[in-house]
Amino acid sequence: MYRGWLRSSSVAFLATAFLVAFAVLAGGCANRPLVATPGPTAYTGPATTSPGGSTPGSTSPAPAPTTAVGPYRPNTHGQIMVIVYHNIGPQEGRWERTPAGFRSDLQALYDRGYRPVNLGDLVAGRINVPKGYSPVVITFDDGTAGQFRYVTGPDGKTEIDPDSAMGVMLAFHRDHPDWPLRATFFINGDPFQQPGWQEKLKFIVENGMEIGNHTLNHVYLNKVSASETVEQVGKEQALIDTAVPGYNATTLALPFGAYPAYPDAVRDGTYNGVHYHIRAMVLVGAGPIPAPFSPQFDPERIPRIQAVDASLGIKYTLPFWLDYFDRHPEARFVSNGTTGN
Repeated sequence: MYRGWLRSSSVAFLATAFLVAFAVLAGGCANRPLVATPGPTAYTGPATTSPGGSTPGSTSPAPAPTTAVGPYRPNTHGQIMVIVYHNIGPQEGRWERTPAGFRSDLQALYDRGYRPVNLGDLVAGRINVPKGYSPVVITFDDGTAGQFRYVTGPDGKTEIDPDSAMGVMLAFHRDHPDWPLRATFFINGDPFQQPGWQEKLKFIVENGMEIGNHTLNHVYLNKVSASETVEQVGKEQALIDTAVPGYNATTLALPFGAYPAYPDAVRDGTYNGVHYHIRAMVLVGAGPIPAPFSPQFDPERIPRIQAVDASLGIKYTLPFWLDYFDRHPEARFVSNGTTGN
């Protein structure tokens, strides 16, 4: 643990930004009931193949060794961005980013020396980022169709939609091999709103990404009982387990950003014989977080930065924070090249 946490001169400003933006952003996710639909046969995808025989779990495989050194001086006392997307679709909006917009976000992060890590790894202090680069966490809420969609390709075969978030990430990783496939997908009871969700969850895990719990029916956890909390979290874990047996989703996105009335029921529980253990809870907005080694880090109240188009003029979203860290590079976390930093 780094006991000598250094607070930058921007802390007061960041706190104010967070409070303002969180009040604006909270409550953006839509409530959808469970729709259980059988999926098609297994699909490995055109841009990457799933390594057979991998053991499911909440820890992603380490990226391939690299001798690359990034452009920034190591700073393990800096701040880290956790970014949230909802839908990837045809129009820019508060809760939607276009495929072109998502690509531009990835390019902007890449060009500025960021490299992605899964949220669960970050919380556990496993920051597998080369020296001189900054970790960034990319998360997706609600399991919308635009995040991971199957389409019929020109040859008549099923393929991953290149304009879905998964398709964009696969192409970006292919063009930038030093940008690993890392992202956290928080799903509800109808993952990705399309048949084949079981294979999609397998694909996510086998390719080094992470599945997170978002409750079965996207309920306000601040308004339900402890038993209903256990049911909502436990049933979602059971759903995940049907696709990826033995996989424990250790991170949970709070629906509507509402902190639970019974946090103990979120942390640990068992429903119909299915046990879950949640190590981290994430909010809706809206600023960067301290490093997980800092005593100021609260794994149960992790704010996130919404990714929207700059033309919308919404404050304290990704364009704002990219510019902020461009102007204040000393404020960003930069890896020193060791896993734990």
